[in-house]
Amino acid sequence: MAHGTVRGSIGKPAHEYRLTPAGEALLSRAYLPFLKQVLDGLRTRLDASETERLFRAAGSGLAPATQPQGDLRSRLDAAVRLLADLGGVAFVEEGERNPVIRGRCCPLAAIVHDHPLGCAALETTLSEFIGVPVRADCDLGERPSCRFRVADEGAGPPFTR
Repeated sequence: MAHGTVRGSIGKPAHEYRLTPAGEALLSRAYLPFLKQVLDGLRTRLDASETERLFRAAGSGLAPATQPQGDLRSRLDAAVRLLADLGGVAFVEEGERNPVIRGRCCPLAAIVHDHPLGCAALETTLSEFIGVPVRADCDLGERPSCRFRVADEGAGPPFTR
C-alpha cells in the first residue's frame, strides 16, 4: 500500500492510499486458475520429454544467479531459506546415507497434484543452487510435501529420469 498527501486549497491535507502493483498482485485470484489452464494446455500439446524440459527450464530460472558458498550443510541451509522465499517450509534431515531436504509446506502445492513435474522443476532449482544433485521424492497426496534426497558431494551432474 502506498501513502501520499493530497493538498487542497482549504484545510488540512488529505491522505490518499493507493494499492501498489505488488499489492494488486496479491489480491488477484486469476493467477492460479490461469496457470493451471496453461499447464493443462502444455500437457496436451507437448510430448512428455518436452514438457519435462520446459518444467526443468522453469526450475532453472527460479535458482538465484549466486550460489551459496561454504560446506554442504551451509548450502543446504541456504536451500531451505530459498524454499521459504518461494513460499515453502522445509528443513534438513540427516538421512541414513545422505541428507534430505524435507518440506512441510510445498511452494508448488497448488499444482503438483495435477502436474507432478513441478517437483522436477524444484529438483532442478535446488540442484543448481546447492551445486550437488538432488532427487525429488515428494509426497503428492492431499497435502503435498517436498522431499529432496541429496547426492554425495562431487557426484556429478543432476539425477536424470
